[in-house]
Amino acid sequence: MKRYQRLCMLMCGTLLLLDQAIAQQEMEQSNPFKEDSIRIKGTIAGYQPGQTESYVKFSVCDPDGTSNRIAVAIQPDGSFDAVLARPVKGDIGLNYKEAYISVYAEPGKELSVAIDEKQMDFGKPNSNVFLVAGELAGISNAMIRFQSEFNQHPFLLKADAGYKEQSETTFALNRQAQLKEELQFFEAYVLKKRVGNQTFVVWQRNHLIYSAAKDIMYFAGSAKPKFEISVPQLYQLLDQIPVNSLTAWNNSAYYEFLSLLSATQMILINMNPMYDDLKKNNGFNTLTLRLNHIDQIAKGLTRQLLYADNYFSAEQAGMSRGRMDSTVHNVYLKKRMIEKDNAADHVFKPYPVLEKIKSSNASIPVKKKLADIFMKTRGSNLYLDFWGDWCAPCMQEMPNYPKLIQALKHKPIRFIFFAVRTTEDQMHHVQEKFKINADFIYLSNDEATVMNTILGFHAYPSHFLIDAAGMLVDTNPGYLAEAERVGPVTDAINRRFKW
Repeated sequence: MKRYQRLCMLMCGTLLLLDQAIAQQEMEQSNPFKEDSIRIKGTIAGYQPGQTESYVKFSVCDPDGTSNRIAVAIQPDGSFDAVLARPVKGDIGLNYKEAYISVYAEPGKELSVAIDEKQMDFGKPNSNVFLVAGELAGISNAMIRFQSEFNQHPFLLKADAGYKEQSETTFALNRQAQLKEELQFFEAYVLKKRVGNQTFVVWQRNHLIYSAAKDIMYFAGSAKPKFEISVPQLYQLLDQIPVNSLTAWNNSAYYEFLSLLSATQMILINMNPMYDDLKKNNGFNTLTLRLNHIDQIAKGLTRQLLYADNYFSAEQAGMSRGRMDSTVHNVYLKKRMIEKDNAADHVFKPYPVLEKIKSSNASIPVKKKLADIFMKTRGSNLYLDFWGDWCAPCMQEMPNYPKLIQALKHKPIRFIFFAVRTTEDQMHHVQEKFKINADFIYLSNDEATVMNTILGFHAYPSHFLIDAAGMLVDTNPGYLAEAERVGPVTDAINRRFKW
């Protein structure tokens, strides 16, 4: 057994060196970002219109870590056809019913996906349900096969992100111990199955590594009520996980990790009192402080990407634009920065929600139910909350809604709570538990998908204001995670409707 483990470690180290050398050469010769799209066509065997879900959903991660979710209607014959904007080769998420897989795609190349719904209904693993064809199909099918075995393996270690009393260091150590076990399983899988596709091997290893890094960043930035660690301590939590990678540019988990790293250091600098004097001395321009920290850990294209991530999220980005221009040379990233500048000058234009529903490509039953909701409420100002009982931030808001509704009881406004991926029984339980005097409406997966598309959101909770004429007038009136937020949200609603 020890000889076998040493062989695994030797192979892992040799492959890693080979991967780094190949990637270094590729990075020196080409730009990983391309302005292009990917076409994914498919068929669902056994599809019955009206008796199952009507959409296949795709998740496409941009280099800035933004996950764009696109719903594509399934035709009556079970076929679907998606053209997805994708600037870099790598994984794309695909979701049908309760099944989630990743496929490997490259801009300018086409994939086809066959889905066997009968196998799905029998509870078969995804490797029996999905079959990918096309130039890069070997990578995709290898990803699907491994994920099926990974999901069924009884791992011994599992870091508990729900245990808030543990320190950031303790969680990071536990998550890295979990990662070590996952990597050992993966390397044994590669040897056992004699996997020869090195693109898959590199991608899957990085996916495991940077999924762990994402969890560590998320815990450090959102799990604790107080923020007491510094940014250098945040970096130390990563231990052996590299911020700079020459092999992870085809991996969504890497881009999401870098985005979370940027967001978490911004939270720490804004919330940790230890940075108060530094912020004051810098004219409260926290972007400069964040870039200074990035300079200490990142280099090359990773540094440019982290600069761009901070630029996309910064209100005072213009104050450091000169520094941005001297650091970010990548053509794609520079174009995205210019788009951000132009978007800042764009004024939100209200639009009619009911008309959008009627003109959507939704099935007739879905369109009728949603249209009826907004026809019956025509003439009333509306506050919409999209939530789910699986969503911790959603549930944090619930105790504060009775206070918000009470604060606006003399105003002409109705509150509607749309429950997503939540049973009707649980929806009513939540309403009764928190004594919320408002309309609660259950949405099926298809109905939620249509509203995602029409209102342009995918994160939960999400809130919207619709005026008495049925026009969407606000896409972010504010969150109610704490009772102290009731006043500011009330003020925002009052300003928007101008009673």
